[in-house]
Amino acid sequence: MIKSAKKGRFVETLGNAKQLGIMLLEFEKDYGKFPDTTTIPEVQARTGTTLLLGTKTSNEYLRQLLAAVSGFSSPSTTVEGLFHVPGERLKKPDGNFHGNRALEKGELGFAYIPGLSSLSPTDMPVLIGPLISGTDKLDISRADGKAVALCVDGSAVE
Repeated sequence: MIKSAKKGRFVETLGNAKQLGIMLLEFEKDYGKFPDTTTIPEVQARTGTTLLLGTKTSNEYLRQLLAAVSGFSSPSTTVEGLFHVPGERLKKPDGNFHGNRALEKGELGFAYIPGLSSLSPTDMPVLIGPLISGTDKLDISRADGKAVALCVDGSAVE
């Protein structure tokens, strides 16, 4: 039973990474590249978002997706859940999207590598996870002993 639950965690992590890949490609269609420092002003101007967008953490960069991607103008706990990696004693997405409450520390299970686009090498990772909360270290215990890398082309590999 425990092994089955862990396998489910890996499958969920993999699925979440692929959904985020779709969101990144949709973002690029609208903004010319994946979220980075230069896309922040345009996201703010187009969406009027009150989310705190920044460049210090993956959480800050990826809030741009919540603000900008078509169909996600009114984010929900379900959408925020795509950024999460399952595991015990972890902060669950709460659907609070005010200021810096969206993708709060502990709600994002992936590291984001900014500065890429679909023109980057296709096997270049843009998201890697699961991570130990608050660090840049992998926590493979959360996903059946595996890590997931989402590549620029949208493929997700272990």
